[in-house]
Amino acid sequence: MLPLSIPRFPFPPSPPSWYAGHMAAFVNSLPKLLSTTSIVLEVRDARLPLTSVNPAFETALRRYWASAELEGKERIIIYAKRDLAERRYEEPLKTMFKKFANQRVMFANTGQRGDVRRVLDAITNIAENNKETHPRAEVLVVGMPNVGKSSLLNALRSSGIQKGKAFRTSATAGLTRKFTGHVKIHEEPDIYVSDTPGVMVPYLGRGEAGSEKGMKLAVTAGIKESLYDPELLASYLLHILPIKANMPFDLPHPYRGLLPEYGGSFANLVPPSHDQTPLLEALAQRLGRVRKGGFPNTNLAAIWLLDWFRKGGAGRWTSDFESAGGLKGVEETVRQWVEQGMGIIGEGESSQNQERRKKIEERRQKRLEKWKKTHGTRAVAAAA
Repeated sequence: MLPLSIPRFPFPPSPPSWYAGHMAAFVNSLPKLLSTTSIVLEVRDARLPLTSVNPAFETALRRYWASAELEGKERIIIYAKRDLAERRYEEPLKTMFKKFANQRVMFANTGQRGDVRRVLDAITNIAENNKETHPRAEVLVVGMPNVGKSSLLNALRSSGIQKGKAFRTSATAGLTRKFTGHVKIHEEPDIYVSDTPGVMVPYLGRGEAGSEKGMKLAVTAGIKESLYDPELLASYLLHILPIKANMPFDLPHPYRGLLPEYGGSFANLVPPSHDQTPLLEALAQRLGRVRKGGFPNTNLAAIWLLDWFRKGGAGRWTSDFESAGGLKGVEETVRQWVEQGMGIIGEGESSQNQERRKKIEERRQKRLEKWKKTHGTRAVAAAA
């Protein structure tokens, strides 16, 4: 937990929108795809257990599987990028998602054969137990952009039938833009997988909560990078890194000097501010990223810092539970998330335009109520 003296981060007034046409097209095609799908693998980012959940998939499963023949149809949630997240959150998350949402959760590092084999065994068991209903198991893989879907599928294919990559991968969000179907990953039982485009939510939410969700996705490369200024993202990253995080080139953590247990040795060098320009300047000098005349290029330093973090340079990191007290807040946070509908998209909340229209209607109702108080109910009736 960061000390209370640290200022709140100045989030942008509203998050950017990135809901490309191919994303909307895929969501519209979900009813047809789910009708022939026997197993859904929903991939999330282990570093962002709740932020990387797209409610569009939950909505689709409830709508299109609720009225379908469910015999032999199952969903498994895979938290990928396990190697970058804190292991201590795994068991509590498995327990709480099962307890409150009845969701089966697994964690996987696609570079570890044992993790991949456990996922493949889970899929194979479902397929084997439902051979009469689904002689050919069709697996649909869904998830937010850049959560690791394609990497997982390549690893499953390698483990299942010892064949090379069939899906393109990238560290940049949005590479997969088309539905790629029917690639075999196992024989006896026959299992085929389909890769899908990463789908962003149409609208990240109101105010600070929506803005912070967008920035969390940005620092983990889960959203289109050009939507954010690298220096703003670097400042936010430094703001949320836990005190225990490793810093590049032994640079001091921005807030370490504020805590007595760390001696306060950097208190004079790093003021309690969200402005991380001095640290980025020092990093640029260490990296040799300088402009003409020897001036530090903080933009290039910010880009380097983000890449360093995404590759695990700061050590293992899991977010979404800081305000609830970290590990001890997992149960309460997941419970509240489920009770509030797991982010299910409701009427008037599925897009930024709809949210804007909702605000306009709220303002119109307020003006009407004020007019009623001023002129009375009789005047209202006469006007009607």
